[in-house]
Amino acid sequence: MKFEEQPQFIKEFSKSESPEERNRLAQEIREKRKFAFLEDNEQFEKKEVNSIINETENLRDNIEIYNNDESFHGKIDDFFEVKKIKSQLEGNSGISSTFEEQLKQPTGGRQEFEETRKRLFDFYNKEKQKWSEKPYTKEDISKYFDEENLKSLSVDDYALLLKRFPGNMVTHVTRQGVRDHFCIDNHNQGLGEFHNNFKNILEKKQLHSAIGIELQQSSKEKLVSDYLDQFIKDMETAGYAPDREGACSRIESKLGYGALKGSPYNFADRSAIHVATEQVADAIYGGERGNEVFFAFPSAFVASQMKFGGQLKENIAGSHNDQRIWANLEKGMNLDAGLVFIPEEVEVGAKTGSKYELDDNNNPVIIEGNVIEIRKLTDSANFSEFADQALKILGKNEIHQRQEDLEQLRKTLEEKFSIKDRAIQDTALNYKFLHEIKYAAYEADDDYRKMKVDKEIKQVLMDKENLYLKAKDTVKSREYWENYFAQNPQKRPSKIIYYKGSDPTAVLNEWREQKGILKRTEKADIDFEENKKTDKEINEDIEQSRFMSIAKKIIEDRFPAKKEKKLDLPSNEEKPNLNKGGPPPLDEDEPPLVS
Repeated sequence: MKFEEQPQFIKEFSKSESPEERNRLAQEIREKRKFAFLEDNEQFEKKEVNSIINETENLRDNIEIYNNDESFHGKIDDFFEVKKIKSQLEGNSGISSTFEEQLKQPTGGRQEFEETRKRLFDFYNKEKQKWSEKPYTKEDISKYFDEENLKSLSVDDYALLLKRFPGNMVTHVTRQGVRDHFCIDNHNQGLGEFHNNFKNILEKKQLHSAIGIELQQSSKEKLVSDYLDQFIKDMETAGYAPDREGACSRIESKLGYGALKGSPYNFADRSAIHVATEQVADAIYGGERGNEVFFAFPSAFVASQMKFGGQLKENIAGSHNDQRIWANLEKGMNLDAGLVFIPEEVEVGAKTGSKYELDDNNNPVIIEGNVIEIRKLTDSANFSEFADQALKILGKNEIHQRQEDLEQLRKTLEEKFSIKDRAIQDTALNYKFLHEIKYAAYEADDDYRKMKVDKEIKQVLMDKENLYLKAKDTVKSREYWENYFAQNPQKRPSKIIYYKGSDPTAVLNEWREQKGILKRTEKADIDFEENKKTDKEINEDIEQSRFMSIAKKIIEDRFPAKKEKKLDLPSNEEKPNLNKGGPPPLDEDEPPLVS
């Protein structure tokens, strides 16, 4: 039987919950170690060995008493005395360590060791069961969900820890690969582009907010200066003179509208790490469909160790499942305090890790032939008639759609529009697509109509995974990432779970069920109400104030006021006009929910 190293929290738990049984078993192991050592090391006399062993054990006991028993401080209150004991203990370690390793090594047929291993195995199994059943306190959560403790655990020990506590979790999906899907129009930034966000996070293994990411490259002072440098460059490129009011608008677009007047309302958003509770929001914020990398953290960890906003107990469908974590802006959240889920069997490029073939500029290669096939339909004079017929059939509930009607539509596509490929036929038979193309014909602006048709064609092909060429030289996704970590061992997360399946939320739920993580809490704040904050509280906290103080000084230096004593700022009642005097600031169409 293989010796299994036990997590420290189970060892400590057994000391407090089963001290007598633990001590009896420990004494038995000591005795067996003594005799085993004698048999293997005949040069030692039994008396000398016993003396060394007993001395070593006594030294260890003294250190433990010194650390845990305040009354002992009166006996050994001299630091150098303790240091001397530790030195003696280290001197014996070469001998005593052979005993420590006895249960880890092959027994060579020694029945007594096999029996002891079995007893030790059974003892710790009972302790683990007791652990999972024991009630917990708020103080227990604070103790065991400390970031350093979570970082030190293996995946199995992490799961064992969670069995005792609420298993509610929050997740963050990161964009790695080509973004090939979205489900909310105002969250489509980066669509059709290759992203390397997971690898960027692995550089320091820290998850950051939007502002936190920028602070990794610059100090607060340089960050504000960079905002203004870009503003000046944008204005001059457009042929406008940069001014004080525009500078204020640019700063506020980054750090919070109304911020320079003391009442910001989006600093909280940009300074937060955004997560979803009990759901992986890949449909809204993911990268490649079926090839998503995501992180999961216990809600108990978030609630007990950080400021947070929203609720941490349940899945709220859609875009409203947007919870906020305000970790330290510079440090962020350590990835090793959570679980990293990576697809296992997806076919990806051996050099890129993407499902899709990429060109020299890392752009996905479009299958132009598929675009041409769809245009046979949309550019045809017979499109409107076909669309009317198809919309009547496709508009019915799926269970009421007759197969013969769908086959007739496919036959029409083949005979009238020369679309013979079954996959392209299925792509074209999409209610939303046909509806949007039909009504695009009524657009007065011809350029806008063409742009809309082109967009809808690419979108429907993307939705059916028929827009981009699949990667050619492929390996399984697990092999790709293992090769990457072998070349960059310092970037390897401590807790990786390779998963199968196309639904990340289902994957997370199945993993918890398999590990017996079944407890849930009904408290949205996990009983840590003091750590739950509103946006208003965060918008007005000291961190935001530091930014504003820096921003005001830099604006005063670059755009000094002529007469006024205070900054001439836009009203608090409405957002500043970011287009005033020139082009808008950098694209801010999507809240920073994805790293």
